[in-house]
Amino acid sequence: MLAILLRRCPPSHLSVELVTVIQQIVEALKVDSELYVAGMRYLLFDFSVWGSAPWSTHVIVLRMLGDIVVRDPGFVKSHVGIRPLLQALVKIYYSEPSPYSCKRDSSFTEDGVLELQQSISEMLQTLLESDSTMYRVDISYLLSVLYMVDDGDLLLPILNILYHFLTQRMDIRTLSFLAAIKPNFLQSLCLCKAYTVFFKCMCHELEEVRVQAIRCLHCFWIASSPAAKLACGINEFKNNECSGIADYLNDNPVTTSIYQSLMDFALGIKVRMISLLHL
Repeated sequence: MLAILLRRCPPSHLSVELVTVIQQIVEALKVDSELYVAGMRYLLFDFSVWGSAPWSTHVIVLRMLGDIVVRDPGFVKSHVGIRPLLQALVKIYYSEPSPYSCKRDSSFTEDGVLELQQSISEMLQTLLESDSTMYRVDISYLLSVLYMVDDGDLLLPILNILYHFLTQRMDIRTLSFLAAIKPNFLQSLCLCKAYTVFFKCMCHELEEVRVQAIRCLHCFWIASSPAAKLACGINEFKNNECSGIADYLNDNPVTTSIYQSLMDFALGIKVRMISLLHL
């Protein structure tokens, strides 16, 4: 009920002082575990409550949530999950409006949005690192954002997170992985057909997004076993997929970073990438 009332408040009423009061109310609910979880999920981590608030309120909300995540990431991961944070990125902390965006307060600036995006990205990485296993549902949430939006400022941090987990304890000299990648991570990427999302991001107008998508695809392909890829029907790339990427890159500047990433990709995975080599 309280969450419903807060959603109907004018933006000017969603003040820093109100955030403090709501936090104190939720903390007081610790005596009842069910109420405490509900308060965390439907008040503190429900960004539809704070969506229309001024930028200064969002700064305090994310600082508070960041402290909670650092203090007990396992609890937040189990009872809240990463979905509310991803929804906040798409609906509120966007750099470019999309069909999924919500109207936000006029006090938001470009630099202010980037600061909030960074806070969300740090919380996402902390939550994903807190669990010994990477679950398919989390991978599907991350990939769905990559698929849904074209905002480079949102795509890049998520690609960075995936790349971080793909390259954990990776020996760059031998391209060998030392059994440190989270269980189920590669299998979930296979089952969710992550390579199709990486292909989509390789066509983005922002060079940094294209480079990181190529790197993610490269690491995913060489780290996933042939049996896992075969079981998911992705034992090799189709000619039209490779030629489609090549056609797009032919119409866009191929910088040194793009060229180097493509060469590492094509030579490292040893699959039918002839189309990409004839740019």
